[in-house]
Amino acid sequence: MKRKIASIMAGLLSVVMLLTISGCGIEAENPILDADIEFIQFEEPEEGAPIATIDTTYGDITVVLYPEEAPNAVENFLTLAQQGYYDGTCVFSLMSAPDGAFLAGTEDKKGKTATSIFDGKDFNYELSPSLWSYAGALGSISTKDKKASSRFFIVSDGEVPQDMLDKMVEANYPQKVIDKFAEVGGAPLYSRLYTIYGQVIDGMDVVNKIVASDKNENNVPVDDIIINTITVGEYHREEAVASE
Repeated sequence: MKRKIASIMAGLLSVVMLLTISGCGIEAENPILDADIEFIQFEEPEEGAPIATIDTTYGDITVVLYPEEAPNAVENFLTLAQQGYYDGTCVFSLMSAPDGAFLAGTEDKKGKTATSIFDGKDFNYELSPSLWSYAGALGSISTKDKKASSRFFIVSDGEVPQDMLDKMVEANYPQKVIDKFAEVGGAPLYSRLYTIYGQVIDGMDVVNKIVASDKNENNVPVDDIIINTITVGEYHREEAVASE
């Protein structure tokens, strides 16, 4: 029974997202124009941009963060990482395609207990027109009150099926975004419901390996997948090129 808590949370995420994307339109009142969208997740990070390297039992994942687009989420993640909050915690759920991702960032293995730097409470979520849940996106798992939390997910590679692309059209997604999902893959169901605040720039093979790990019927990893530590730094092009 206890191990079902994480899977219930993950299942509710998918159900809510599916209902939203299948509805009458996620941006019906305040549509996002193609002109408002920049594909910053696929641009080279700016010199000195904040990055974080997530050391897991499967290898390292490096993400660049976007404080101008999601300042609260980035500040919370970086501060907690520097405090060692995530050290030794486990991935608590694995989501399969078409919303492939791993969920992590809680103090317990059940995905239930999490705190934040904002008096320990969940905080307002931030939706940028230029950040979407493409493959490699780092996002905050929101609560039922549409608040962001210290729980996070990273989206794996995965082709978006045509029926999902069709639903995105019906739900008034910007065509520019739909075309990008068709090109690079990802998990459209996570978009506009969860704060996206980072993007993997190295270690997508590790993300995919984690998401493909064995799991039980409740989406809980069979074997513990541990986040050993998260190291915070800055992006420098010369160092990135040298490591390639």
